[in-house]
Amino acid sequence: MKCYTKLANILQHYLLVVRPAEAELVRVVKGPKEYRVYMEYLWTRNGSALTPELMYTSIADCTARYFDSPIGAQEYRQICVELGRVFIGSEYELRLEELDALASQAGHTINMAHFHYASEKDHHPVCPVTFCFDMVRCLKHGGRLLG
Repeated sequence: MKCYTKLANILQHYLLVVRPAEAELVRVVKGPKEYRVYMEYLWTRNGSALTPELMYTSIADCTARYFDSPIGAQEYRQICVELGRVFIGSEYELRLEELDALASQAGHTINMAHFHYASEKDHHPVCPVTFCFDMVRCLKHGGRLLG
């Protein structure tokens, strides 16, 4: 899976520099048992690996505390898909830039994302505004070809 260079650099720095330093602190402060758990799992809490159920509730608890609105995993995913669509671009732009990360993260086609996530008000889900803009762009190019 491809990833932005800046994000890849941040992840490399965290996993190669910061995480081992944190692990040593865990070993010194909490002992070898929790150190092994910390080294084996990326997401831990109180010396044990986080379960999916705990992660789901943690997301809702965190957003309720900081945003005063409990946003669960499903809502968060819809927000991420729409942010990616608005700020990174349409399917055409993603193909041009060869950014596979969004498609892989969504786990399905762009058409399915348009149908299910962040559908636009007063627009048919099968024909989102971005599709209309793409069609206008194609018609303009077609008009140039025809003269």
